[in-house]
Amino acid sequence: MAKNDKMLLTNLKEILRTEVKLTGERENVRILETNLPLLIKQMELVSPLFKAVYQRIYYTGSYYDGLRVKNATEFDLNLVLAFPKNMDLEIRTTNSPPSFCTCKLKNKESLRKQQNFEFIGKLLREFFDERTDFFLPDKIRRWLQGVFDSALLSFEPSGDVKEIRKSSSGPALTIYIKTTTGTQLDVDLVPVLEFKYPAWPDGARKSFKTSIPDDQKYWFIVPKPPQANSCKSCQNYSYQWRFHFPGVERHLLHNKGCVKPIIKLLKLLRDKQDWRILASYYLKTVVMHAVIKPTDQIDWNESKMDKTFIRMLKHLQAYVQNKCLPYLFYEKCNLISKMGNQQAENIDRRLSRIIQDIENDPQKVFVYM
Repeated sequence: MAKNDKMLLTNLKEILRTEVKLTGERENVRILETNLPLLIKQMELVSPLFKAVYQRIYYTGSYYDGLRVKNATEFDLNLVLAFPKNMDLEIRTTNSPPSFCTCKLKNKESLRKQQNFEFIGKLLREFFDERTDFFLPDKIRRWLQGVFDSALLSFEPSGDVKEIRKSSSGPALTIYIKTTTGTQLDVDLVPVLEFKYPAWPDGARKSFKTSIPDDQKYWFIVPKPPQANSCKSCQNYSYQWRFHFPGVERHLLHNKGCVKPIIKLLKLLRDKQDWRILASYYLKTVVMHAVIKPTDQIDWNESKMDKTFIRMLKHLQAYVQNKCLPYLFYEKCNLISKMGNQQAENIDRRLSRIIQDIENDPQKVFVYM
């Protein structure tokens, strides 16, 4: 058995070495990080309002989180926005599905006394419902698309870029950057509002308030709507924002032995088995649950990666069997609620075979991954 364990560890390291290929990584990142600030600058020139509320780019997604397994041609970035301090915003979860919230002005009338009310008035017209004072996600998405369209008309990219065009899908503004070598970079820009500790949304996992360093306890609200059928009659669909806690997630995965390699291995297996229902974030969530669960007592040392990988396969199988993978921060939110009975049964049976075969013969891991 010890020989098999050592063989599986060797095989997993070989898979990570040969299958995780970020072709053109440095050049693609250089092109992105050269052109995007120039594009942001142009957006500030065409829109004084954008210049006033834009704060910074937050680099996120699988590449910047160190979890990418394929070519570095897709990037997820947040455009962090902030409003004047005298615009007091209230985050509510009482009339929202789990992991969602509404954002509302506390006292619009007090803003009329502010010296910069003309500017604030523009914000109100662009982003808020005039009747209810709720911040509308769809308004900010459409506004950002308009600013980008105007900026693109006069934007001159660096010499390595042949063309830039855009599309919009969900909360993101997707930019396609075609380089002079023919490579296409897909960049998702998502506008977010940032909040910081000690502010903490109602209902979110409280243990992170004590176990995570204060400078990592920031959180975003994202203009990503819930599934329409998940909203009750009292929960206005058009008002809903999604919570996101990137600082906490990065802290959980930072410098923790084989955590990131394990996530990469799960993604490679998912891709080879064509389990499209299992999004990368779901696989990341499986591992994050194991990281914070004290009863698991998992050894994340890289020398134990073989045993840990098998345990994570079994964890994934348990979530699939139950057709329930709780969101780390709001456990009433089931990330795999769309998974059908037949899908779950098929993946469950396949995982049983994969686990059994790999445990009996570590060489079989090359067949499945």
